[in-house]
Amino acid sequence: MAGTSHLGDTVRRVRFSAPVISPLEKRITGALKRTLLMITITMPAFAQTKPSTAPATQQLTLEQERAKNRKSAEEEFAGLQTISARPLSQIFDLIVDHDQLVLVPKLTSTNGDPKRVEITDFPGLASVRVGTDKYKPQQINSMQMQHYSFSGPGVREKITQLLAPPTYLHIAQGVDAETYSVDVSLMRQPEDQADPNSKIVTTMYVTKFGPDEGDVIAKLSIKADSFVALRRKYPRETQTYLVPILRDLHETKVLAVDPLVARQVLGGKSRTSDEMIKKIKTAMEKFDSDKFQEREVAAKELAALGGEAAMYLRDAPRTGWSQEQSNGVDAFLASFGAIAPEEAEKLGASPAFLIDVLYSDDASLRQAALARLKKIAMDKPIEFDNSASEETRFDQIDHLSRELLGPPATQLSSEKPMIDSTRAP
Repeated sequence: MAGTSHLGDTVRRVRFSAPVISPLEKRITGALKRTLLMITITMPAFAQTKPSTAPATQQLTLEQERAKNRKSAEEEFAGLQTISARPLSQIFDLIVDHDQLVLVPKLTSTNGDPKRVEITDFPGLASVRVGTDKYKPQQINSMQMQHYSFSGPGVREKITQLLAPPTYLHIAQGVDAETYSVDVSLMRQPEDQADPNSKIVTTMYVTKFGPDEGDVIAKLSIKADSFVALRRKYPRETQTYLVPILRDLHETKVLAVDPLVARQVLGGKSRTSDEMIKKIKTAMEKFDSDKFQEREVAAKELAALGGEAAMYLRDAPRTGWSQEQSNGVDAFLASFGAIAPEEAEKLGASPAFLIDVLYSDDASLRQAALARLKKIAMDKPIEFDNSASEETRFDQIDHLSRELLGPPATQLSSEKPMIDSTRAP
């Protein structure tokens, strides 16, 4: 019911395969609880107690609800050791590798124990746990983060969770507000859990409720071969439900289109520093070595220079290059997955793709995408300040998405749902 909090009623224990993760009690919203139930198929040992059915004795104000939820979270974290305050960038990083979303832990091991941490650019209460490989104790191979916040228009509590054991990634957020509740879950996992050779897919689940928790106003279960494919296939849905989570986590860079692909679609040449050009030429010289090991080093050095080197080499004149250098550069460029001309033409006419280019750090790319958007938007006004602050640009992108792409679907499934998330456990 509106004005009635569903928080503080549920305790869950989550554990990864021992000894990396030990049990951790956590409270979650009724909405998020249903989302995390879907992980039982891919994550072992999720147990829960049933929600209390005791009726509320009085109606609390929003601030009273927040205070109650904060107190409960404080009690949960009371026994945890504390590590020094730090920004999210010193805890983990999200990257896109071969179109898949990957989490890279930045912390050292917490010895299998959760540690409380103040995240300086994500206000609220948080704990983090980092695990190591069983046979290689120095190798970090898993991370879990739990975060509670108590701010936002009408929001009683927001819970954000990251689970990244080996080969999997799960990002979930549950919001309990006065007029709605919503749970969002993004998962990267093998499509067939029983097949060790199964391809990796990315799936997003969304369940949104109205003021009455029984009033399901949106239910989505969408899947694609990768994170990038999911964004391109379901731009309205990912913009509405996933992008706010990535903004909370300061990880919007993963939304930007690969600059090499953007240049191929939009044309134009990238600007490369003299220092980068020098590094590229130094690496290329090693392709002419008689030693196989040196040629291997050349390939690795180019790979380490990444997309900026690829953009430069794509357009660089090959006058004076040896055959070995041309072959090495071709192999390097192939690893960045240049797209076919017909695909480039299709993407150049896609408002969703062009909007994603607006997330780029490269102002010239943003300007090229903006000019193309204005051509294909016909009579719709395009308002985007290319020189505005990052947060302002992100707000404008969100507005453009609603104007040009329309609202997200309310009922959508690209596969058979793993669980009926409208049904209480």
